[in-house]
Amino acid sequence: LEYARFRNKRLPLEEEWEKAACGPEKNLWPWGNTYETRKCNCRESGLGDTSPVSTYESGVSSCRCYDLSGNAWEWTDSWYDSEKKKQKVLRGGSWFTYEKFTTGNYRNFDYPAVKSGLYGFRCAKNFDRPEKLQA
Repeated sequence: LEYARFRNKRLPLEEEWEKAACGPEKNLWPWGNTYETRKCNCRESGLGDTSPVSTYESGVSSCRCYDLSGNAWEWTDSWYDSEKKKQKVLRGGSWFTYEKFTTGNYRNFDYPAVKSGLYGFRCAKNFDRPEKLQA
């Protein structure tokens, strides 16, 4: 979170993350509705560790985002438990998870202070709307 702030960015909300992963088509995976091991870094792919961004180019989402399935669970800025506000939502699965955890709609969670080699993040940025679109 501090890195995102330093870069004048933020963590995405869970809904933003899912939209980037599933696209307007609401796919199960960034590339479509059929699981394909060669399109993401998860347990079935057998790599056994994280991979550099865009290693799985064929797994890119329709929003042109890489690695939204597998590689590392990604923190969002959304509370999993909206009343207690103790755990944040993680999305996308990791290199250690099986196929069912890599779908764009699977929700995981943990306490924000937890550090793990299975967790990562991506930054989001707000854009100003053009004046002609503002109402």
